[in-house]
Amino acid sequence: NLLPGEEEAAAAPKPRKKRSRAAFSHAQVFELERRFNHQRYLSGPERADLAASLKLTETQVKIWFQNRRYKTKRRQMTDIYLARSRSSCPFLIFFLFLFFFLFSFGNYFLPIFPTLYFLENRNFWTAESGPPCT
Repeated sequence: NLLPGEEEAAAAPKPRKKRSRAAFSHAQVFELERRFNHQRYLSGPERADLAASLKLTETQVKIWFQNRRYKTKRRQMTDIYLARSRSSCPFLIFFLFLFFFLFSFGNYFLPIFPTLYFLENRNFWTAESGPPCT
């Protein structure tokens, strides 16, 4: 026999443990990077073959490629803005460096800098127009 409070506790689902981060070996990262430099997108069978050869799951390979494409895009956009603003806008260089640095760590800084949530979801300039002070 359970007491009234114990019934609720017994019926409540147990919280799932947070999945730990996969640590790739140097050899796995080297091969993933090599393949990414050769081919930015993989088809299903290509992903399955690569995952099997590296002893990873297809999901791990898929997410690694997604993250690597995002990292490449972020670096390219930062390089574009820095190149356009190098001589005319020193503050913008600092801002872009700070922006790149903070978002390299995901959303860890959003509670500290609440305005970053706003900034994260805005596209201030297009790649063609560049920053406002050029």
